[in-house]
Amino acid sequence: MYALSMLPTCPFVCDVYADHSTNVDNVFSCIVETIRHPASAASFASIRFAPQRELSFSETLSRCQANNVPICLMYGEEDPWVTPLWGFQVKKQVPEAPYYQISPAGHCPHDEVPKEQIR
Repeated sequence: MYALSMLPTCPFVCDVYADHSTNVDNVFSCIVETIRHPASAASFASIRFAPQRELSFSETLSRCQANNVPICLMYGEEDPWVTPLWGFQVKKQVPEAPYYQISPAGHCPHDEVPKEQIR
């Protein structure tokens, strides 16, 4: 599989951690295991080719509020992909939502600093 052949040369996984010395072997193993699953291609295709969303992100948040769906925002301050700016935008619309910005943590704070997630 093409995606599987790219894994050894993809440095991006290390970049999502605030601590760039983090051993990402376990992350790679999980990615490879997922890619090798018999249903992975069909699952990817169903996501990739799903119909466009009917609601905007803002409208989705409004509906969550109207239906009392709890929202908790947790971001790694050093996340290079989903910067805390997105959390601030949600917090503006949903001011009652708890907001946690964890540092040092990148895109995977649950993996990088799991004890902070439990607090």
